[in-house]
Amino acid sequence: MLSKIFGVISLLSVIIAVFTGRIQQVGLSVAEGADSAVRLIISLAGMMCLWSGIVRVMQRTGLTEILAKIISPVLKIMLPYTYKLKKQGSKDAVCALQSVSANISANILGLGNAATPLGVDAIKKLGVLKNKSKTADPDAANSDMIMFVVFNCASFQIIPTTLIALRSAAGSSNAFEVIPAVWLCSLATAVFAVLTVKLFGFIGGEKF
Repeated sequence: MLSKIFGVISLLSVIIAVFTGRIQQVGLSVAEGADSAVRLIISLAGMMCLWSGIVRVMQRTGLTEILAKIISPVLKIMLPYTYKLKKQGSKDAVCALQSVSANISANILGLGNAATPLGVDAIKKLGVLKNKSKTADPDAANSDMIMFVVFNCASFQIIPTTLIALRSAAGSSNAFEVIPAVWLCSLATAVFAVLTVKLFGFIGGEKF
């Protein structure tokens, strides 16, 4: 969908430029934009690789399990079905919670690009748990999956790594000054997201 929207915008830009006699300016803007995009990608690549590697090291060394224990009070509220299966001795539930913890870790560090594959892995494992339930609808997400997806889109960030990198690349003299605002906004959106999912679940008669 986004590719179609950008395609239409680009086509309209060229057509309007032709009729207004500004096709040369459009050509120059395209060249400058392409150059700026490459420079931005290179400037972000180092930080992304660093923190993505750190998240992988956390998984390999078992730090995600420690993190899972630290944030378990929150996850118990968010993912009650998965925690119920964990108490029953389900190894799949343990693996799913570890993936969820890794995803949340990446989001807390502001690593949206690194969090995406971790989130895909986590939702797949939550789906496996859901499909093992005989009463579950195979074509519908359960409450834990819905909660995870919503929270993943509105998670709390302690270190907005990507935002800081973008501000640095743009020449900001104090790239870290936005951190207090990010803490406030991300915490507010995370709490609102969780409460909204709980409210809709209560209205729909589903036990979250």
